[in-house]
Amino acid sequence: MSENKKRGRPKSKLTLEIERQEKMFAEVSKKYPLTKEQKDLYEAMEKSGEEARKQILKDFKTHKIIPDDHAYTMASLGDESLEGYEDQIIAQDNYYKQKIKKSTARGGETLSEEADARAKSLWNNNKDLIERINKKDKKLKLHGAATMILNEWAKRGDGESKPSINSIKNWYHRLISK
Repeated sequence: MSENKKRGRPKSKLTLEIERQEKMFAEVSKKYPLTKEQKDLYEAMEKSGEEARKQILKDFKTHKIIPDDHAYTMASLGDESLEGYEDQIIAQDNYYKQKIKKSTARGGETLSEEADARAKSLWNNNKDLIERINKKDKKLKLHGAATMILNEWAKRGDGESKPSINSIKNWYHRLISK
């Protein structure tokens, strides 16, 4: 017979440490109950620590790529316990900054590619409007065509959510420029 396995992921080191500390405090509080003043002081310290933690993350975790530990380390720069490690910490920070730049650039390229694909899809469904816009007598302006597409979205749309008139016009310019 096989024994029952625990379901889900194993607990992280941080979770295990928190549980250990909570268990330790629970045992201590049973043996030595806290007075009301001590409980209030403990809660105030806990609240202050949490506020400080949130402020550090707000100030030093400027992107989701940056780990919390690095933000705490950056906040500690200048502390005497980190003497001799400043260069390593700053080098690590520069590494994260470069990683953020690359990620941002890739994100912009991806959005641009998605916009190009959606522009092609939408305007390929509306070639008749493109022809009417491009005629010499200019009986249909781009704004009018974009309005027609929005008003007849069920028929002329691309199956995705409705964009704005300006988005449709920008997609037209995007398509024509390439």
